[in-house]
Amino acid sequence: MKIIKRNGAEVAFDAKKIENAIRKANNEVSEENRLSEEQIALITKKVAALANDLTAAFYDPTDNRFAGSVQGADGFAADLGLGDDFLL
Repeated sequence: MKIIKRNGAEVAFDAKKIENAIRKANNEVSEENRLSEEQIALITKKVAALANDLTAAFYDPTDNRFAGSVQGADGFAADLGLGDDFLL
C-alpha cells in the first residue's frame, strides 16, 4: 500500500512509523494515563488493518485513483478496550 505525503510524494506504508508516533505521544502523557506496550501494538495493528481495508474499499485500479469518502471509525477505541473517554 502507498501513502501520499503532504508534499505529494508516494511512499510505502510503514506501520513502524505509526507505532513510533503512538509511543512518542504516549510518553508525553502522565504515567497513569499511558498505554501498555500491548495496547500500542494492538492500535498499530488495527490502524494498519484499517488502512488496508480503506485501500481495498476506495482504490479503483481501472483509474489508478482513489474514489469516495471516509467516515469516522466508530467504536475503534472501544474495540481496543480503551474506554469511552479515549480520543483517537
